[in-house]
Amino acid sequence: TEGADNIAIYAGGTRLLQLVEGGTNYVAVGNGTYLGAGDNIELHMRHDGTNTTINNSTGNLVITQNANDKDIAFKCDDGSGGVTEYITLDGSNSTIVLAQETRLAAGKRLYFDGGSHTYISEDADDRLRFFVGGAEFMRFTETTTNEISLYENVVLPATKKLFLDGGSNTYIQESSGDILNLYVGGENMLEISSAGSDPRVSFFNKDNRD
Repeated sequence: TEGADNIAIYAGGTRLLQLVEGGTNYVAVGNGTYLGAGDNIELHMRHDGTNTTINNSTGNLVITQNANDKDIAFKCDDGSGGVTEYITLDGSNSTIVLAQETRLAAGKRLYFDGGSHTYISEDADDRLRFFVGGAEFMRFTETTTNEISLYENVVLPATKKLFLDGGSNTYIQESSGDILNLYVGGENMLEISSAGSDPRVSFFNKDNRD
């Protein structure tokens, strides 16, 4: 006993366990002492005075939250002297919330199909590749010219526009079935049609005359 409200247990001259009743009640082991479970201490926690480690050497390590609609939150220093959430397992919405910037190590893949063959990957510096079903559909490359490469068909719904000026009034559009129009500055400059029995290519001036 080390005091009226303080019990210490020693073995071989080393304090292994301390029980304290006070403003904050606690049971503690000292620095460098393993707090373990299992016949061979397969699970243990240890603080060495600088860092804390949790180690499991047999089977899976399972953490379970059984309270209905409650969360598991992972918090860490926010770089400004406070603490903030980084990852939340949201039990009420069955979602994982990433509250901070998330980084993948170079060359690693972000999978969308459980880890099979639909993913995004930066396989080389400044080159982002998009795969679906194992086939590459799109690639972004940062170079002196900056490139977007498409490797499969690009499908636009009927009458939708492919803008060439940032979304203003220069675009290509299938205005109706089998009729393709090119607009520049809002003016119809070219029409290609295979509709009906008279396929044609028409060029227009500003007054929309052939």
